[in-house]
Amino acid sequence: DDFRNAVTDEVLFSDMALVYGSLVVSLVCVLAYTRSLFLSVVGLLQVCFSFPLAFFCYSIVCRLDFFPFLNFLGLFVIMGIGVDDLFVVVDKWSQ
Repeated sequence: DDFRNAVTDEVLFSDMALVYGSLVVSLVCVLAYTRSLFLSVVGLLQVCFSFPLAFFCYSIVCRLDFFPFLNFLGLFVIMGIGVDDLFVVVDKWSQ
């Protein structure tokens, strides 16, 4: 059981490095599109704050104890949808 936890933690940390890398790439893309550091950072913070809220709803509201490792792929999905929404809002605002 300790071995499985150690391997899971190692894989999780390497995947989190990929999440941080994609966050930086998303920040650069949003910054290039909006040309506003404030709007880019606030938009990505909005995306980052949505995952703890979703985890709160999952664990406290739904009272589910088991959190499968595969659910961490949701970080990439949430980030992609959130950045896309940011592009749509900025584009609509400029029109």
